[in-house]
Amino acid sequence: MQSLTRAGLVQAQRGVRGGFVLARSPEELTVLEVVKAVDPIQRIKACPLGLKAHGVRLCPLHKRLDDAMAQVERAFADSTLAEILAEPTKSVPLCEFPLPPKETKGRKVAAQK
Repeated sequence: MQSLTRAGLVQAQRGVRGGFVLARSPEELTVLEVVKAVDPIQRIKACPLGLKAHGVRLCPLHKRLDDAMAQVERAFADSTLAEILAEPTKSVPLCEFPLPPKETKGRKVAAQK
C-alpha cells in the first residue's frame, strides 16, 4: 500500500474509519499504473546473459521476449480498473465491488467511500 500511496494512486485515511481510497476514479486508473507502482515490468535493454558480443542488440529470442513484455505493457495501459472490475468472472473476489451497504443493528447504512 505504501508503494501505491507514494505513486499517488491511493490516499490513506487515518482514524477509526480510516483505510485507503483510490486517488482517482477506477475509470481513470490503468492497470499499468498499478503494476508500475508495485512491481514494474522489466524490459530487456541489454543481453540478460551478459554476453558482451550482444551488448544492446538483442538476440532473436530476447527480442521476442521483450516484444512480449511490450505487448503486456500496452494491454495494461489500455485497461482501466473499472473495466477489469466490470468483467464477469467465476473467481472469488477479495471483497465486494462496489461495496454493499453495511448493516448496523438491523438497519442498512451506506457503504463508506
